[in-house]
Amino acid sequence: MKKTRGNSIWKELFLRLIHNKRAIFAMAILLLLILIVIFADLIIPYSKAVDQNILDRFTRPNSSHWFGTDKYGRDQFARTIHGTRISLLIGFGSATIAAILGTTIGVAAAYFGGKVDNIICRILDIWMAMPSLLVTLAIIAGLGVGIPQTIFALAFGATPGFARTLRAAALSVASQEFIESSVAQGASHGRIMLHDLVPNVISQILIQFTMNVSYMILLGSTLSFLGLGAQPPTPEWGAMLAEGLQDYQFYPYLVMFPGMFLALTALAINIFGDALRDGFDPKLKGRA
Repeated sequence: MKKTRGNSIWKELFLRLIHNKRAIFAMAILLLLILIVIFADLIIPYSKAVDQNILDRFTRPNSSHWFGTDKYGRDQFARTIHGTRISLLIGFGSATIAAILGTTIGVAAAYFGGKVDNIICRILDIWMAMPSLLVTLAIIAGLGVGIPQTIFALAFGATPGFARTLRAAALSVASQEFIESSVAQGASHGRIMLHDLVPNVISQILIQFTMNVSYMILLGSTLSFLGLGAQPPTPEWGAMLAEGLQDYQFYPYLVMFPGMFLALTALAINIFGDALRDGFDPKLKGRA
């Protein structure tokens, strides 16, 4: 990716995305989710997601309760809608932190090279050798359960993989002439990495970030399902699945709706990530 072609690259990417039916589907789903996150309180009050009404417990889906109610009489539609905020916060929050740290580490390793690169690579090797799920559980055990702890733990586990990917992408850019020119002109290391290297690996950053968001949402829901993520009565899709699992044989809607939202969100993000990959490099289309 050349700096002089920056605007045309984004234009080409946009044109490829809008001519990709799968990308349009994914973007429509993601736009709907973003609107839900922004206007959740206008769609249905948060109080209905947490307030208990025993008289309405286990009400099946109807015109008053579109997704039914749980064993505490809480409206499942409200919990699913407001759970969108929590699940996306965990996914995007952890992926953003991992992207910032991973890009910084990976680009620095590629730019400085030599001993610095070797040291960083060995640290990443050790980091990646640790089972990410066990490390995540250990961090949560040490810091306690909760949404901030979950975000930090997931970001910590995703950072080395992100750094490895960005290092590989930045290596081919770090040896180009315009980088040598910036060095010759006396530009600082930070400026060269930020203004020369990062813009030229932005495609890899976006693709890796998108894929990480999907994984983080699923893993965050898994932790909540196990009782290690969002804590009751906070509505979160994984926690809702755990609560509904106890009575799903008689009231399947308790797991059907949060499970459907979780699966559709992960699917849409993965499809959009594939479309981004194909958009940046059409030659990769159709490859695994």
